[in-house]
Amino acid sequence: SEEHTSELQSLTNLVCRLLLEKKKTSISSSASQPRDLFFYGNASMINHVAIYIRNGPVVHASSPRTRLKISSACYRNPVQVVRVLQA
Repeated sequence: SEEHTSELQSLTNLVCRLLLEKKKTSISSSASQPRDLFFYGNASMINHVAIYIRNGPVVHASSPRTRLKISSACYRNPVQVVRVLQA
């Protein structure tokens, strides 16, 4: 439903903001390691995040209909790739 999509978008934005506030370092997609985060969107907004698994794919919740999905890390052009640092 449209209401569910709006709620999902709001939650995605909140998660992205919280993750980006943590200690992290930007990396290139070619330097990715398991647990690195791929952020997708455009210059003005991040609207999707995925977790790198290993050897190329990421796991992400593409939509409420398809639920969790495994895709190539570059199935979309990542806006940023980050490694969250341990405290």
